[in-house]
Amino acid sequence: FVLSGFEKITGWGQTAAMMEAKGMLLVPLFLTAAIIIEIGVGLLVAFGLWTRWAALILFLYLIPVTIIFHDFWAYFGADRQMQTVNFLKNLAIMGGLLVSQVLTLLPTPVVYLYLDRFRHVRPDEKSLSRFDVQPSPEPAS
Repeated sequence: FVLSGFEKITGWGQTAAMMEAKGMLLVPLFLTAAIIIEIGVGLLVAFGLWTRWAALILFLYLIPVTIIFHDFWAYFGADRQMQTVNFLKNLAIMGGLLVSQVLTLLPTPVVYLYLDRFRHVRPDEKSLSRFDVQPSPEPAS
């Protein structure tokens, strides 16, 4: 997303022309919003900040983008195949955004509970794990 956002900045004229060709109105507004979302929210995901909100924003952003810009049903031949691939790619990204958030909801409490047990170990205590070799008892004389 971040790279795509920067490409929209450097290719502003081409991107705006493509958006106008798709029949979009208020192109400067929507292009600016796309750049902010792709760079800003993309960086949030990359740095792991507010990931649930960032994933939701990117998911919602991809809905109109996918329908408007990858309308494979309006193409024929090789163009149709290319647009179909891009349409399915965006659906896969959307699915990944949702799945990543669902998966982080489930294990997070388990991970915190697991890590919490180490909080109570004093630095001078030796923690024995199940993998440590236990000394054998001395034989009775």
